[in-house]
Amino acid sequence: MILGLVLSLGIGISLGLLGGGGSILTVPILVYAMGLDGKQAIATSLLVVGVTSAAAMVPHARGGRVDFRVGLTFGAASMAGAFAGGRLAHFLPSNVLLVAFAVMMLVTGLAMLRPRADSVGEARMLWGRVLVIGVLIGVLTGVILGLSHFLHHRLHPRIIEVGLHPDGSLRDRHLWKLAPIAQQTYALRMDDELDFASASALERAVVEHLAAHPDVRHICLFAHPINRIDATGVEVFMQLCSMLRERGIALHISGIKLPVERVLKRAGALHEGPLLHMYRTDVDALMAFGRLSA
Repeated sequence: MILGLVLSLGIGISLGLLGGGGSILTVPILVYAMGLDGKQAIATSLLVVGVTSAAAMVPHARGGRVDFRVGLTFGAASMAGAFAGGRLAHFLPSNVLLVAFAVMMLVTGLAMLRPRADSVGEARMLWGRVLVIGVLIGVLTGVILGLSHFLHHRLHPRIIEVGLHPDGSLRDRHLWKLAPIAQQTYALRMDDELDFASASALERAVVEHLAAHPDVRHICLFAHPINRIDATGVEVFMQLCSMLRERGIALHISGIKLPVERVLKRAGALHEGPLLHMYRTDVDALMAFGRLSA
């Protein structure tokens, strides 16, 4: 909380001094320093930037440095663009958004180095530019906010410890107050791809649980939701397997999808033995742990 307040002071100084900073700085601070989730951070950043910008505008307005006509025109155009950009962000790959953002920042920086218009004709042309640029800035803002939410979701995948519900389904053990599926067992499910963005979260979940529960002798990964794995995911998976072998902990994998299994086998990451067990279905895994009868 203290770190977040200190960083927020920097955002205020940036907005007041340079007129820039805004959501590009606010969203990461709200997520990583204040602990908000992606949707809350994006929505809250709009309030933060709005209030901060209004406060920063007061001394400039008193000094006669605010052109309200241009500002309101630009703002109205940006609002329309922001709505369109937020919609557009859902359909564009993250790498495309990042490249577009980098290009826009470069173009904006170069444009600021150009001399301003002095002639009346050029000055009149600026109104058209205000509208066009306002829409573009709004689109960019919407896209960046959408990208921030996407990245937060990918970096914080849903990983839960599961237990067997009385209806026979596997559910969040802590939410439903369920018993572990077996003694000295950590059973978890990851509802995401196992790739460069999310793989470290899986490793961290296992490591943190083992640190808190040193008596665990079995890790059971219910892997059905994992529908894709990349090179980073393979590397992290192999590191996880190696760490578990060194500790003498058995890894049980249930319901792994065939494309993911093939990638791991080609990488030499799946060799069934005393410390690695594979189950085609969750029922098979639960039977192996003695929770279901044959």
